Amino acid sequence: MAFLLLLVVLAVPIIELYATVQVASVIGAGPTVLLLVAVTVAGCWVVKRAGLGVWRRFQSQVVAGQTPTAELIDGVLVLVAGALLMFPGFVTDIVAALLLLPPTRAVVRLALHARVERRVGANVAFLASAVGGTGRRRRVHVGDAVIVTDARPSDECPRDGWIDVPSLERGP
Repeated sequence: MAFLLLLVVLAVPIIELYATVQVASVIGAGPTVLLLVAVTVAGCWVVKRAGLGVWRRFQSQVVAGQTPTAELIDGVLVLVAGALLMFPGFVTDIVAALLLLPPTRAVVRLALHARVERRVGANVAFLASAVGGTGRRRRVHVGDAVIVTDARPSDECPRDGWIDVPSLERGP
């Protein structure tokens, strides 16, 4: 993952520079700079409007008592689009514009949601194997991330900071 991030950090400026030179060779340097500034200003305005729309949908979901999962992911995607618009360049502006379009954002949201569900499932499986698999109870510190089943109120906040967690595996 760190290698991929390093690759992106190094490749994006090179790609942006190449695209800017290509556009400047066609329309000239002055119009290219003006176009970059105009796209950045217009993009900031669009991000503000899209962000306000996402915020309104988020609030309506909360008021309705529903979990605003899609709205949270949309908010993150609009924020990423806004960050991309702050970078001067045509490639990042195109990616940002795609993230601002609701149909494209819906596709990215579904992909991100599926990825998060897979990672959460893997983390829960790891936690289940770490908590215990022998059928015995294990002592786990309260500050650790633990799924506690059948906890009584007296079990939730012990004085010594430790709780007994039953194994998550079913024994014979």
